[in-house]
Amino acid sequence: MKILLLGDVHNDVEDLKKIIDSVKCDFALQIGDLGIYSNHQEPIYFIAGNHENWDIIEAMNNGTIEFENLRHIKTAEIISLKKNNEIIHVSGLNGNYSPKDYELKKQQLKGDRRSHFTKNDVEKCKKLKGIDVFLSHEAPAGINLMKRGNDVGVEPVKEILDSVKPMFFLFGHHHIFFEKIIGITKVLGLGYINKEYCILDIEKNKIERILLGDHYTKF
Repeated sequence: MKILLLGDVHNDVEDLKKIIDSVKCDFALQIGDLGIYSNHQEPIYFIAGNHENWDIIEAMNNGTIEFENLRHIKTAEIISLKKNNEIIHVSGLNGNYSPKDYELKKQQLKGDRRSHFTKNDVEKCKKLKGIDVFLSHEAPAGINLMKRGNDVGVEPVKEILDSVKPMFFLFGHHHIFFEKIIGITKVLGLGYINKEYCILDIEKNKIERILLGDHYTKF
């Protein structure tokens, strides 16, 4: 099984279509800030970031809007991807971190604040078992992802990483490529899709990074 890994899209439909049409994979996973929702030839599963149309996402979740081969993964929902005798379990955390909204109930968040995850969301994720790939828009704290001398990771996301211990933990939001091994987990940050994408080969347990027409293999 080969899985296409996509970073932030931000409505870049031209580059998204170019990648989807040219890369032969069984599934695609996207880590938020998709922003453009449409039909696709191959199955794409995505979590929401902080730049989304939440009216459309909520309509997708309640079934009033459907797109061919585009599926939103709800927070702590488990998706099983299968090919022949291979199966992997995927889950994720939607949205970004806001300290002032973190302790609130989800139904209290209106408008653009619907993009913020809550403590209850994080607690649901921490209970997950047997997850192979976890998707988060925000990066976990403590992985040494630094900007201007500050760790830009988020502590509640680190709690999920420490509890779930997936094989692969993917994040976006910061628009840079990043990789690190934390215990048994390969932590991978994905850049903009107009710069790169990655392919996860489940059978070989390797990730190939495709960068502006060039490529190299990372293990």
